[in-house]
Amino acid sequence: MNKEPTHPIEKITFGIIPITVYRGCYLAKLSNGWEVLGQKVSKPEQVDEIIDKAGKSLKDSIVVVNEHDSMSATNDFEHGNLADTDTGGMIGSQDEKQG
Repeated sequence: MNKEPTHPIEKITFGIIPITVYRGCYLAKLSNGWEVLGQKVSKPEQVDEIIDKAGKSLKDSIVVVNEHDSMSATNDFEHGNLADTDTGGMIGSQDEKQG
């Protein structure tokens, strides 16, 4: 008797190239599980945990700044521009920028 898939990932039909977008992230089907955000897992629930953890980390990194009567969001602590034009827009650690 075949077990009916219960998780949405288990219902995805992967094509020749076993990659799709799931919850806004690239999801690759492996022979023994899945890969999402560079992490390999064997259970579909683990995929959701990784995505949830990444989303929480991104949410926690955004600082809302209230300047006068307008609000804006940024994720740097000095409220400056995050793009490093010297490296083509790549953002490195503060140590990389200073050294």
